[in-house]
Amino acid sequence: MRRGITVLLGTLFLLTAPALNAGSFSKKATLEPVLVNQGEHKNSCVNCGMSLKMFYKTSHIATLADGSKKQYCSIACLSSDMKKEHVVSVEVVDAKTEKIIDAKKAYYVIDSDVRGTMSKRSKLAFGMRQDAEAFIKEHGGKIISFQQALKAAQSTKMMMK
Repeated sequence: MRRGITVLLGTLFLLTAPALNAGSFSKKATLEPVLVNQGEHKNSCVNCGMSLKMFYKTSHIATLADGSKKQYCSIACLSSDMKKEHVVSVEVVDAKTEKIIDAKKAYYVIDSDVRGTMSKRSKLAFGMRQDAEAFIKEHGGKIISFQQALKAAQSTKMMMK
């Protein structure tokens, strides 16, 4: 009887451990966030309205052809607007340092145990490959480019419609 309970508890731990590990990573800003949106909705994603401070570590900034900037809670929301806007460059928040970096130079980790923002698949960006690799050791996933992450975000959005 006691052995059965021990096996049951061990099995439950193995099944829930990845979820517990994911809880050790927060997307919330721990430093003063850089927010580029203007007006009363400065703190919100321009696409879905979610809090940029709560989802800062998945936040993306698009620079448009007219020089204006828009900030999104995720690459999923950015990908929706890229079909409507003429985006000339994209920046992303480094999930480790919380600094703004060029998205094309970022190392994106996809499919970690961290829950995705506006999608089922997580996509987190890092400025340094070794930071992405260290994250993968703790949370799983694989490294991809910005273009691959954007394509994954677009295909996820299509599947959700």
